[in-house]
Amino acid sequence: MRREMTPVILTALLLSVALPAVGQVPEMFVTSDRCLACHNGLVTPTGEDVSIGVGWRPSMMANAARDPYWQAAVRRETLAHPMASEVIENECSACHMPMNRYQANAEGAKGEVFAHLPIARSVDDRSRLAADGVSCAMCHQIGPEKLGEDESFTAGFVVDKTSAERVAFGPYDVDAGRQNVMRSASQLLPEKASHIQKSEVCATCHTLFTHALDDEGKTVGTLAEQVPYLEWRHSEFRNEKSCQDCHMPEVDGEMKIASVVGLPHEGMSRHVFRGGNILMPRIPVSYTHL
Repeated sequence: MRREMTPVILTALLLSVALPAVGQVPEMFVTSDRCLACHNGLVTPTGEDVSIGVGWRPSMMANAARDPYWQAAVRRETLAHPMASEVIENECSACHMPMNRYQANAEGAKGEVFAHLPIARSVDDRSRLAADGVSCAMCHQIGPEKLGEDESFTAGFVVDKTSAERVAFGPYDVDAGRQNVMRSASQLLPEKASHIQKSEVCATCHTLFTHALDDEGKTVGTLAEQVPYLEWRHSEFRNEKSCQDCHMPEVDGEMKIASVVGLPHEGMSRHVFRGGNILMPRIPVSYTHL
């Protein structure tokens, strides 16, 4: 005899598939290839390519994990301080391999660097996350909690660790139909949030205090390695321009933010991440996508 499933039973079965088990951390991140197909192919009426993927791919954000200078610096530190190598890799991967490191920490493990190198051999999912650097699913999942506070510095950003429904924060309202298109392609559900355009989001990694260790690997102090956010906060620009205003300049006029069923919006930010690094663009780095 065939038994029909009641709506309650069917809903329970669907939830058992969609939600992580109690105490289990969901997979929080996806690589940028899930986003770029729709957020490329964006050309202004004057012929300028302002594609989000095209702008981001050669940037230092995209290549944070591929940076040979950074890789060499981490290697040098771990060779000089082998007893603290686990701590060093965990701290140095926080902003250069943030997705993999955040996922590992949420699961009670340490972030690793050399386990995911060389990048050309990044075939498993976690190594692919590591290789993707500072990627779409990283920045756009940072929540508003603690932003601008000391606790948020040195990669103290907050990403939801419990929900199977992943939210991607952005500056625009997105209707239900386009939300479903994005979720089906990337597993990320877009949601409007003003904090994503504030300097405090950038400050989470660009205010870096490095921990100094003694011979036994114990923390004995901190060093302000880079604090451009704090410098900005004490400057006249604080009330004039945000980090994004200069490093992600806006496109003039209306522009579609997606090539697939995208709508035109004012103030689309170029994802070029302008910076002062003149070394890396001169170093041949493999930009072959994941």
